[in-house]
Amino acid sequence: MRIPLFFNNTARSARADRFRRWLDGHRDLFDVIEPESREDMLRHLAARADSGTPVVAVAGGDGTLQCFLRNRISCCA
Repeated sequence: MRIPLFFNNTARSARADRFRRWLDGHRDLFDVIEPESREDMLRHLAARADSGTPVVAVAGGDGTLQCFLRNRISCCA
């Protein structure tokens, strides 16, 4: 099973560039999803939740993680 990985494609830092290079070598492990907006990320998250995906990974800054956590907490409360 490839793990869905939500990656903020607008991240601009040396750390993000290193992560992108690492990710390029591990695409066989992840189904990389690069949402274009917050709303796009929420649509993808809802689709994964509806399909019963047991685990996802999130890579991004504070805003990306906050969006993910708020969505998951509100849907599971």
